[in-house]
Amino acid sequence: MEKLNKEIDLSGFKMNDELNPKVWDNEKMKPEVRKTLLKIADDYFESLGLVDVDIEDVTMTGSLANYNWSKYSDVDLHILVDYRDIPVDEDLVLDFLKSKSSAWNKEHDIQIYGFDVELYVQDISEKHTSSGVYSVLNDEWNIRPEKQKVTIDKKSVRDKANKVMDRIEELYDDLDEDRDYESIVKRAEKLTDKIKKMRQCGLDSVGEFSVENMAFKVLRRNGMLDRLYDIKNLAYDKSLTLEGVIMEGSIDKIKESFKKFIEKLKTEGKETQEAWNMVIKSIKEKKELNDDDRLFVKNQIGDVLKATGLTLASILPGGVVYILLSRSPKLKKYMLPSSFITKSEETKE
Repeated sequence: MEKLNKEIDLSGFKMNDELNPKVWDNEKMKPEVRKTLLKIADDYFESLGLVDVDIEDVTMTGSLANYNWSKYSDVDLHILVDYRDIPVDEDLVLDFLKSKSSAWNKEHDIQIYGFDVELYVQDISEKHTSSGVYSVLNDEWNIRPEKQKVTIDKKSVRDKANKVMDRIEELYDDLDEDRDYESIVKRAEKLTDKIKKMRQCGLDSVGEFSVENMAFKVLRRNGMLDRLYDIKNLAYDKSLTLEGVIMEGSIDKIKESFKKFIEKLKTEGKETQEAWNMVIKSIKEKKELNDDDRLFVKNQIGDVLKATGLTLASILPGGVVYILLSRSPKLKKYMLPSSFITKSEETKE
């Protein structure tokens, strides 16, 4: 993952004089749009394999079902079902549908005249706050939107969005600094819940143009919500990757062996130190060695590694020593004395 542009663009938050003309003909959904949305909903619902569960309604909500649409809008397509018809614990139902919807939205890139389609399976009893809801199934308005004059507190929106983005960036930075990946997963989940509650609080108290909901839309538009999702998944994967799990006792042994390796390496000839320079460079630039470089390193450093209880696999990219060097600045400083780094880099000349 790379650093994201945290710029906050609020230019799209405004009321238009008409519903989006690509989707609507006056206040009626265009036939080709309705036909496509019903096809998408039917195909998706069929993929869930929910036997004996009927679709109660298919609705479109959000800014494209209102006058506050913009170039950033999504087609928020909701499939309404009765969760009680699904013979599974409600929490499991929610987790299942949430994961399925998330996976579908990530795997597919379906657009309606340039607007991304986002699917959501909604319980018929679920409270949904929106001033515009269109029944695609029945081809009529469930809640007809009204034009209104809206004033947005842009400073408060920016402040709230920036605070959340700072929290997300802290998690991102900690992926490189902190090996307690389980803690990062929990922090990411806690922040996700906080964002959801923040948005719902704003919707319940003020509505769609609340500071909280506007801040949520900013985070969704600039990719920060996807970033949070990716951070959680990456931390979870790393927490269960054996290569990355190092016990405290093992770290002490590795540090001791590596210290011996450094001392012995200082006494070796120019070619051996050149090979070590390749390893240092791969760590600094986060690039893997090619096959020829690997062979050169193996021939020059292999015997030194064996003499100190280490292996070539442990020192090259992907190995446990490489991980410690590239991921932990504190261990890096301890295991790679600055005097040796300077001496090693001088041999490049």
